[in-house]
Amino acid sequence: MVASYEVTRLELEQQTLNATRSDLRNQLTQDEATLRVFLAAPGTVFVAPIGEDLLAPAPAAIPALADLTAQAYALRPDLRAATQQTTYAPQNLAGQHSLAVPKLVVGTDYASYGNSYPNYFGLQSAIDLPVLNRNQGNIQAAKVGIQQSNAAVNQSRLQVEQDVAAAYEQLQRASTLRQTITPDYLNRIANVGRDAVTDYNQRLIDIVSFIDKFRAYKDAQLNL
Repeated sequence: MVASYEVTRLELEQQTLNATRSDLRNQLTQDEATLRVFLAAPGTVFVAPIGEDLLAPAPAAIPALADLTAQAYALRPDLRAATQQTTYAPQNLAGQHSLAVPKLVVGTDYASYGNSYPNYFGLQSAIDLPVLNRNQGNIQAAKVGIQQSNAAVNQSRLQVEQDVAAAYEQLQRASTLRQTITPDYLNRIANVGRDAVTDYNQRLIDIVSFIDKFRAYKDAQLNL
């Protein structure tokens, strides 16, 4: 027989475990959204590693920060989009300058006005007005567009640099921590969980000791 208060304690622990699991899933959703932005992946595509263990071994060597930053410069879609804009902006300025030159149109005209002017030939021409200071507003806007596109590229490069630097520090810390996790440690963690359940079922420990051991097992798993 299990006392009712023990059932309540176990239910409370189950609710806590469910809340922790929900928080982790929410964090995973946010991380996946960020990763999809970096990869320019559409919709709700789930990005998952292929051929990797749940607890992968620590890398033998971590690539240099400069190499990782260079790869990010070449592969980040947001930076590539900003860089393409710097190519379009000068082309737009050149196009606006071409519109500043007034177009001169020359043509001929023919008409017949009876006996007075049986065959009338004329020459006509036209030119856009104003002749001077034409399209200057769009030209200035195009120049500002060049400055803005260059500033956007610089900002994007800075963002990429900071993202890589932050991720690099996290990778170094994770690699150092992973090196301390041995197979023996993993076995001992698993034993804590199994022994807690076995001992409680056999009434060798009370509910307080069981919850304490279970929380230790849960925390150890979450910290892997």
